[in-house]
Amino acid sequence: MKSLRSKATDISKKVKENVFLRDHGRCIICGKAGKPNAHYIRRSQAGLGIEQNVVTLCLKCHQDYDNDSKKHKGLPLYGSAERTGKDYRRPCA
Repeated sequence: MKSLRSKATDISKKVKENVFLRDHGRCIICGKAGKPNAHYIRRSQAGLGIEQNVVTLCLKCHQDYDNDSKKHKGLPLYGSAERTGKDYRRPCA
């Protein structure tokens, strides 16, 4: 059985579909065809599997991003706290 944290960081099929549509099925870094399966805030840092924290990346850019997060520091964060006024990493009160 999965822990609650693991369930919260998983990316549901619905979220993947919505992110794919939002990003037009293209890697947000290079523009090649990609999959919406990359957490902007990493799972290990409590990044949730929600649309605001998931982006579409091609395989190469996803590997680069996973191996060197400083390389892509300028990635746009959809629905970031700066844009929405909400911090999605904090648990609801």
